[in-house]
Amino acid sequence: MSITEASSVDIASAPAIEAEIARLFAAPQFARAPVMRRLLTYLIDQTLAGNGTRLKAYTIAVDGLGRDPDFDAKQDSYPRVQVGRLRQLLDDAYAKAGSRAGVRIQIPKGAYAVEFEQADEAPEQIDHDARTGVARADMPIRQWIVMAAIAVAAAFIAVATVHALGGAAGASADRANSPVSAKPAADMASR
Repeated sequence: MSITEASSVDIASAPAIEAEIARLFAAPQFARAPVMRRLLTYLIDQTLAGNGTRLKAYTIAVDGLGRDPDFDAKQDSYPRVQVGRLRQLLDDAYAKAGSRAGVRIQIPKGAYAVEFEQADEAPEQIDHDARTGVARADMPIRQWIVMAAIAVAAAFIAVATVHALGGAAGASADRANSPVSAKPAADMASR
């Protein structure tokens, strides 16, 4: 279910939306981003008030981001850039939080109105990186680093073992095929 106007918002979903906002703002991505918290709050308030489709760069800059009333949206892309950052922050927060049921807050590209999506089912364990479109498993980066370090260590040990065994076998084969005969030390001492 996608909700973009206040008339569409079910009264029962208002507490779920508030809970989701609180959960997002407690996430590390939003905890250190007061401008993004203020912008998201403004966009949600405007959407729930029925003004979502009327949001423009100028009103977002002045009312949502605190720019002066003489702000020129044609000359300054600040609100568009900030909303783009907010979209990325939301995507990042949801990616790190993992799959869960409840309300998901998103801002579609090309719009400023917030959408509230009811996520009843958990998404698949494999999703796609928003920037590259490449499928990736839900595995923390530390696990990937540890696995890569183990693989590198195993490869190093394998190469060292082959080199050590190949080097010893190669050296004895080289001595046996050498045109200079190896004389025992006793023969050398008697001369």
